[in-house]
Amino acid sequence: MGRRIVILTAVLVLNVACAAWAAGVSPARGATRTALIGAFVRQDGSNTGIKGVFVSGTSGVVCQKTPDAGLVRFVFHRSGAWRFAFSTRGTHRGNATQRRLESACR
Repeated sequence: MGRRIVILTAVLVLNVACAAWAAGVSPARGATRTALIGAFVRQDGSNTGIKGVFVSGTSGVVCQKTPDAGLVRFVFHRSGAWRFAFSTRGTHRGNATQRRLESACR
């Protein structure tokens, strides 16, 4: 009985930790970064001024610094390919995950 409780507790803790990690924002790497930058270039026409690329689940953001608009966040959603969702200078649009991604651009 005691061993079963320990195992169940370990599984529960592991599941909670995995869920927290999955909901987090991380820098995009490898093929994901390349695909997001490609989607950004298709939207913007250039890769000039990119300051960061971040992902969380099926959402991603490309942070661009421009002389006239300052820091602009381009949010994308992945449904097969990365597709442009919206761009903003603030951190208040979209769902909770997209707002966390926007906040990663600093």
